[in-house]
Amino acid sequence: MTRRRYIGSSVGVAIVAAVGISACGANGNNQSSAIAKRAVAKRQASTTHASATNSEDSASRVVVDYLAPTNGQGFYAGQAGIDDFMTAVAVKATDACLVADGFPKVPPQFPVPGEGTLQVPNLAFIESHHSFTGAPFKPVDVTKGMSAAEETAYKHAAARCEPKLPTLAVDSSSANAIIGAWDNDGVNAIDTSPAVRAANKAGAQCSKSTAFPATSYVDETRKVGQAALSDDMKGAPAAGAKVEAQGVAVYIRCFKPAIEAVDNFLAARSKSFIAKYAEAIQQIEDRTAKQVASISAKYDVPFASPSTRKRS
Repeated sequence: MTRRRYIGSSVGVAIVAAVGISACGANGNNQSSAIAKRAVAKRQASTTHASATNSEDSASRVVVDYLAPTNGQGFYAGQAGIDDFMTAVAVKATDACLVADGFPKVPPQFPVPGEGTLQVPNLAFIESHHSFTGAPFKPVDVTKGMSAAEETAYKHAAARCEPKLPTLAVDSSSANAIIGAWDNDGVNAIDTSPAVRAANKAGAQCSKSTAFPATSYVDETRKVGQAALSDDMKGAPAAGAKVEAQGVAVYIRCFKPAIEAVDNFLAARSKSFIAKYAEAIQQIEDRTAKQVASISAKYDVPFASPSTRKRS
């Protein structure tokens, strides 16, 4: 599966790299990287058929953000929409099986990161959390207090109970090719934008007199992350969080215009890109929507899209 790097993984903050059943080894082809606020899935008060139809429509909307996000919020919407749904299905099916066999349910799962990527950050998330990664996720060990034999039995049961879910079309080789093409044609071309370069130059001047001087918004992210991590590694996470909050304040004040310029650049560039790959994107969109509708109906788990973006 082609994946971009989350900010957390870029600055050295501990990121767990696989959303899934932590006690039984999730299917990596169907799940994704993780850490941040989970998108809230609203249950529909409708029949199974209506719920599946709604899920198909929602899945169709999220595909373009999954393949070619133009900003950090879109990146999160695409990842969270797909990953949260597949995780919810796996957890529901596994829990039902485990409880029937007399075992406890699986622990809460690592949510999808909300911070975006190093090059395409989710400015709204970072600004509201005063952090590049949000609140730390505290895993729950459901095997605590079990004997060695009980723990082994539980893990074997969890592995046996986990459903064998299909690989969605958005995780196919053709989808990965489009993701790679967008990274090359869009994301990796950000530095060619005169507006982004000018905003980074102004941001560098703004940050020069602070404790976090940097040459660009990407450089600022790395420097703040490294400073915060230094305290974390000394066993002072509170001090690390304080340093990060101070650095994020500089990041927002000095480099917010640069990030806005990035979003504008990608939004403009995406028009020709999506037109170029329109047929392939439509096929992936249609296949994903049908797969999601089928899974939704089978497991009675609705798909709630956090994305409002359309392909056209």
